[in-house]
Amino acid sequence: MGYLEKIIALVISILTIYKLWLSIQKSRLENKKLRQEIRKMRRGG
Repeated sequence: MGYLEKIIALVISILTIYKLWLSIQKSRLENKKLRQEIRKMRRGG
C-alpha cells in the first residue's frame, strides 16, 4: 500500500466516523424533543 492510499483510507474512515457521530447527535436531539413533547402531553398540553 502506497502513501497516497493510506491517506485516502484514513480520510474515508474519518468521514465515516464523523457521519456516524452526526447521526448519533441527531437521534439524541430527536429523543430530547420527543421526551419534551411527552411531558407536555402528560401535563395536559
